[in-house]
Amino acid sequence: MPFSLLWFTALLPGLALLARFHPRALLSGPLALVSLSFVVTAAALLPWLVAAYVLHFSVGVTTPGYGLYVVAGALDLVVGRRGRFAVRALRRTTRVETWVALALLVPAVVLGGHATYDMPMHAAKILALREHGFGLADPHSPLPIFETKHNVNVVHGLSAIFSELADARPMDFLFHSHWFALLLMVGAFEFCGTSVFRSRRVGRFTALGALAVAYARELAMVQNSLASFAVFPIVAAAAFAWLRGGERRDAWLLGASSLALGVVHLGIAVLTVLVLGPLCLFGVWYFRRPLRTVLVPWILLATCLPFAVFSALQPNHFREQLEPIRKTLVVQVRVGSWGEFPIVNTQPYQWVAVALAVLLLVQRRWSARRAEFAWLIGVVAIVCSWMFEPLQFALIDRVLPPWILRRMMFFGEGAVVLGLAALIAHLVRRRPASFAWRAGAIVAMVVACTVAYLFPVERYFERRSIEREWLAHSHEVERIVAPHLGARPLVAADPWTSLLLPAVHTCAVLAINRGHANPADADWLRREPLQRELLAPDTSTARRAAILESEKIDFVLIDRWMEAHASVAPIDPALFATLGRTVADEDGLTLIETASATQ
Repeated sequence: MPFSLLWFTALLPGLALLARFHPRALLSGPLALVSLSFVVTAAALLPWLVAAYVLHFSVGVTTPGYGLYVVAGALDLVVGRRGRFAVRALRRTTRVETWVALALLVPAVVLGGHATYDMPMHAAKILALREHGFGLADPHSPLPIFETKHNVNVVHGLSAIFSELADARPMDFLFHSHWFALLLMVGAFEFCGTSVFRSRRVGRFTALGALAVAYARELAMVQNSLASFAVFPIVAAAAFAWLRGGERRDAWLLGASSLALGVVHLGIAVLTVLVLGPLCLFGVWYFRRPLRTVLVPWILLATCLPFAVFSALQPNHFREQLEPIRKTLVVQVRVGSWGEFPIVNTQPYQWVAVALAVLLLVQRRWSARRAEFAWLIGVVAIVCSWMFEPLQFALIDRVLPPWILRRMMFFGEGAVVLGLAALIAHLVRRRPASFAWRAGAIVAMVVACTVAYLFPVERYFERRSIEREWLAHSHEVERIVAPHLGARPLVAADPWTSLLLPAVHTCAVLAINRGHANPADADWLRREPLQRELLAPDTSTARRAAILESEKIDFVLIDRWMEAHASVAPIDPALFATLGRTVADEDGLTLIETASATQ
């Protein structure tokens, strides 16, 4: 959709800053330039975003401030003539691999992204920013509490600005912005390959491999995916470049990308510190640098932590909320006479041992690239130690939920793809520079990574009709239900409809599903059983009336479409016949206004 092109305006401030402070980065490749510009823009927007969230600016106030960033960046590129250098850099670094990568991104432009799982939750946050101004309030909870999982968030902020300018529904905007998220991921991998191996050929092959990684992300536009695959590779590459060369511009990029990580996803920012912190200490020893050298990356990495500290100070009930599904995320292992300790379930990660062995073999045989492969091996090894070493996992499990810890393996996946790209690029370089060899290498890289991610890539294409059905259903919910709701009423519905409804109309819901519950919402543990009891067929009418009255519920929404598409138990509207009046009943949606709401 044309409105998703607004994301390109977010590149101008970052591109201007890169051209001024780190011009060498512009030569990393055209795709890398997109990701670098966006990440630096995210860091530059931090002061304005913090002011918007703290002072509760409306979108009408926040948008002109963002416009000043864009205009200033454009003027700096034109007046300072740095734009010409950026154009020359694009022409110089564009190769056939670049065009192949862009061509393979076309299906994402045409087919769109996702409307299920986490997307309604993020759309609800964006709609709340548009309707009620920037703030940290939970868009789903009836209580005035902070939503601590996302905090000050640049993706939410920009999505609110762009969707308001385009007059687009947040669900539609996120769905049709999927291709831009994939572009950011591919570009970040290109920069990482170019920077770590000091070879644009490696960068281009890494971008080709990253295509499969990007398509495998079911929710690429969700912040944990963006942070892991579009920001972390830049942070890791900048940290390695600083330890290897100690140049100030690398430290500048490390600081900017770390700040961006903090305003994209807090959990991934914390995981980045846990992985790169020890790895930087190893890098000081490996490169024989002074110990004080490690203080720079540690300080710069820590710039993303103040937001995490703010969230940590809020109430946290994730253990109680996720306890019923915890057994699917962790397993118990016995450690001698010390007893049993939890670790992340190892079954989905059996490939790691093989990948680590291959990286070790290449590192020993390829003497010219031992430092680079030692860095990649270090990433995978530290990730494995946090996830599968019982004592370390027991320590971190006290502060982070298992579903966040599992995201740490995203870093390991990126390291393996980068190592494979470097190996293929090296084999091509040693052969005659013929078209056949180059084309064969491109096909080999794309096919190898696609085979590795075959199931999730297939799943992306298989779910196109399902995702569009969910998007169309959100339109129906808005058309039929929203006109009757008024200003932020409290609605009771099944868990998945409760997740979707605030994405199309600002309202509070009794309880959303367990996996999306706000850790700061202690009352969710009380409201969720009440919601199940209210909608259960064997609950008495008197008990139903008591729940409606005690919770001050304004509406009950019954969505029969969800019964077929989200495994929701059937709910008979006749159960509420004497408890309110039906104000809408169309296309499987029944909206009942309760008696207490009409009083």
